[in-house]
Amino acid sequence: IANLAAVAIERARLTEELRVQGQVRQNLERFLSPNVAHALARYVAQHGKLWEAQEQIVTVLFADVKGFTSLSELLSPREVQDLLNEYLHEMTEVIFRYNGTVDKYIGDGIMAIFGAPRLPDDPLDEQHALRAVAAAVEMLQAQQRLVSRLEPDKAFTIRIGVNTGPAYTGFFGTRHRLEYTAIGDTVNTASRLETAGTVFIGEDTARLVGDQFELQEMGELQLKGKQQRVRAYKVLGPRTKSNGAATIVYTGP
Repeated sequence: IANLAAVAIERARLTEELRVQGQVRQNLERFLSPNVAHALARYVAQHGKLWEAQEQIVTVLFADVKGFTSLSELLSPREVQDLLNEYLHEMTEVIFRYNGTVDKYIGDGIMAIFGAPRLPDDPLDEQHALRAVAAAVEMLQAQQRLVSRLEPDKAFTIRIGVNTGPAYTGFFGTRHRLEYTAIGDTVNTASRLETAGTVFIGEDTARLVGDQFELQEMGELQLKGKQQRVRAYKVLGPRTKSNGAATIVYTGP
């Protein structure tokens, strides 16, 4: 009887753990790729709490639509909604393919993090910069495909900034509203690197991806809100085997 009771208790515990895991995963999948959401939900179900905020090296991507306010003036509210939803869907799918985390939507803008969240026992992610830049290049391609299907008056361009460095990542807010995000100068610099129609990256990102992507040095830029000038690079595209360089590393699901 004792053994049967123990089995029943264990089954009840596992059932409750799976229920909690399912609820957490459903919430996390709104902004995380499904495989990452599953791992995090399992951690919460097993430990009964969120993991602690931590400082770590990440790569942050910002993208938004150039001149979205002016574009909105030409379209009806319903057309703006439809266009924005389609655009955000396409961009999010690309980010998820490269195991990025959609931090937030800011109107027509997207903030994404690569290399986080990372569970306490996870191995160090050494390719988050590569995945972020690869995602940025593919986002430009996805935007161009989307625009090709639109009427001329709905055409738009996007701008993307990518930066790598230390950031504090975790859940921030109150018991009424929590959100997973990254904060720090690395994040602010990424948002200021956005340049219309192309991908601009910071110096640390360039150092990590230069053997896989053709880059054009743009010199030291005076970015809005930054006291010191920032060296920036324009991403021209992935290197190819023909020039002896390595091909792009893709580690998505």
